[in-house]
Amino acid sequence: MPFAAHGDFALRQEGRLLMSDLTGPWNLELVDRYRVEVAPHVARLAAGGPWAQIAVCHRSVLAPQDALQALADSARLLAGQYHRVAIAYVLPPEVEGHGIMESVFDRLYKGFQAVACFDALAPACAWALAQVDAARPRG
Repeated sequence: MPFAAHGDFALRQEGRLLMSDLTGPWNLELVDRYRVEVAPHVARLAAGGPWAQIAVCHRSVLAPQDALQALADSARLLAGQYHRVAIAYVLPPEVEGHGIMESVFDRLYKGFQAVACFDALAPACAWALAQVDAARPRG
């Protein structure tokens, strides 16, 4: 029997950035719901070429292994087929898991997706936009 979704999220697009406000802790059922609700945003962004995501984390960023594996599987798809070039996590010091999950995210995205963690939104946005700009075709 599946569990109820734990955690919550809100999505919005700002130019070439997909902004995600994530409130955790979260589980596999939330990741599954997220994949469904993010699909229209991804389709719009992918049609325009390279884009990046900012995940602003609230309360907790901890998740069980099955949820992290689902996140990794989705990330490979977004990078490989939908032109996502980077993801930045905003992990303020008060978020549970700050100082732990940064290395988990590094391993999760290693070899296929640029990832960085920040304490605040402004540097995360600047980094993500620089990644998008660097991935744009020059002509």
